[in-house]
Amino acid sequence: MARVGGGNFGSRQATLKRNFLSLTRGGGEGGVDELALLWVLNLSDGAYSLLDIAERSGCPFDAIKRAADAMLHHHLFKQLC
Repeated sequence: MARVGGGNFGSRQATLKRNFLSLTRGGGEGGVDELALLWVLNLSDGAYSLLDIAERSGCPFDAIKRAADAMLHHHLFKQLC
């Protein structure tokens, strides 16, 4: 098994997948849109704002913001500023 950053890559990948999937379960009111999550994950390199992501994706800004907030809450990435 490959080791990245001193940890087990397979284990980190499984944790990331589990956290990501937990965000999309339940849906409904207040749930996180999977498409919005994917857009945020794809374009969160510091070059795009949440508004840029919403405009580029065609997703409502509220869905993009909710996805970003959920990913921050679950430590899937960190806020730059």
